[in-house]
Amino acid sequence: MTDYEPLNLFTWCNAGPLALGPGRAPRTGRQLLRGFPFQIGREGGGPAFVLLNGPDSPAAISVRVGQAVHSVLFAHALLDSRLHDGDPPGRIVARYVFVPRTGDPVEVPIRERFEIGVVPVAWGELPFLALPDQDDSLAERYAGEWSSHGYRQTEARQAWPADYYVWAWRNPRPEVTLERIELRGLAAGAASGGPEFMPRLIVAGITLGHVDEDPLERAAAVPVVFTLPREEDAKAAFDLALEVDRGVATYPYPLPLQPPEQFTADPLAGFGQERSNASSPAYAHVAAIPSA
Repeated sequence: MTDYEPLNLFTWCNAGPLALGPGRAPRTGRQLLRGFPFQIGREGGGPAFVLLNGPDSPAAISVRVGQAVHSVLFAHALLDSRLHDGDPPGRIVARYVFVPRTGDPVEVPIRERFEIGVVPVAWGELPFLALPDQDDSLAERYAGEWSSHGYRQTEARQAWPADYYVWAWRNPRPEVTLERIELRGLAAGAASGGPEFMPRLIVAGITLGHVDEDPLERAAAVPVVFTLPREEDAKAAFDLALEVDRGVATYPYPLPLQPPEQFTADPLAGFGQERSNASSPAYAHVAAIPSA
């Protein structure tokens, strides 16, 4: 069994890329978002999304799971918003209901600016509990505009969503089989057909997590020392790059070759060490989940 398993939503897809508006070309097919696999529609086109709260959308959709999981990840996006018209953050736009084989279902309200948001999004309005589908990045290492020297001190470039947000639900009872997931629009269970304003949203993909971890890394970065096992690589001129598929990392930097015992015995200890131009050992700051 793979650590993260994408579900096929073909049976329930009721909207294509045009639902996102003119000029949009969202990614479909098999995709890696924040290092997690998602199956978004079919490779050959056609309906790719589950559209909720649309004029012809069903009130609810039931997606069968039938296995025990530690988490469930969603790639989704909100299509309508009144946030800039005075709507407060936290408007409930849908409900995702997780139905176990035994015990009570778990209903999670999906709220604007928390579990979901619009794409594109204005600065400062990213969701609090979800991540953009793009990865954070670093500035060019050895070049850059002088006007950006202050920005470069942040050491990272904030990711922005291209098409979707990734939100994760952690199962409080991972030992119990999760029978199904119900995607409920605002009209589900409403006597009068739902509220006057029902913002549309799409669910592009659902992925099951089989690893006991929080899929969305929330811990601070820690220093990581790494060495290259092959001597010729270790002695080569420093030119390393580090990629983390489910997390973030700074640029790596070479470590001095002087052993700690020799450094502490040096009469000038504390005034720095001779710079190493070798590729190993080196270090970087990394924030990643255990399965990265």
